[in-house]
Amino acid sequence: MPSAKSILQGGPPATFVVFDSVSVRDASTSGWVVHRMESDTASAYRGASGFIGDRLHLSADGHTVVRRVEWTGEADYQLALARHVSRGTPADMSGAPEIRGEGTFRGWTAPGLRGPDPGAPAGVVIVATRHLRDPKSCTALIELMAGGGEWKQRFPGFVSATPHLGTDGRTFITYSAWVDDAAYKAWIADPRVTSGQEAIARLEVAPPEYQLCTIVPTVSSSRL
Repeated sequence: MPSAKSILQGGPPATFVVFDSVSVRDASTSGWVVHRMESDTASAYRGASGFIGDRLHLSADGHTVVRRVEWTGEADYQLALARHVSRGTPADMSGAPEIRGEGTFRGWTAPGLRGPDPGAPAGVVIVATRHLRDPKSCTALIELMAGGGEWKQRFPGFVSATPHLGTDGRTFITYSAWVDDAAYKAWIADPRVTSGQEAIARLEVAPPEYQLCTIVPTVSSSRL
């Protein structure tokens, strides 16, 4: 079975990405989770070899916090993990009250799409997790994204869409951003999006999971 790295052959150097998510029963608890993740990442990750930066997100319903951490490579992440640099991961929150669920995704970044103003601040983010049949389906999904990218790159308010290929060869996360809620809603209403989703569905073995989020304060490497 080809690795996720082989799927990226011919693209730019891949960063290694970790998504951690924590869901809470009571939305009022999410503020505590955000604070815990932010402070622990600042103390644990900053200065670690290969750490690029992180971004924290809060779901629209206020019940889920998602952290996206980028590394220059998997080896850097694994070394940090072995040294307990990642002590702020959701596993440390397992005994906290009101925690409903936790999850972690690890994978590589594939070449993605950029909108008309890729440097614009992202007001709305979708973290879409897809469960595919096999690594070949991951390749097919990237090709679908690239094939329908021309109109997307001109779409007003679209910032970017970045695919991430899981280390298991079957889990796929697309991290997409728009400048604001109006741009996101216009995108969803476009019939070309529906057509694309139908093609993607044929590659999946389970329904996708979507988290509509806003970005909350982030921690970045001092090298950025």
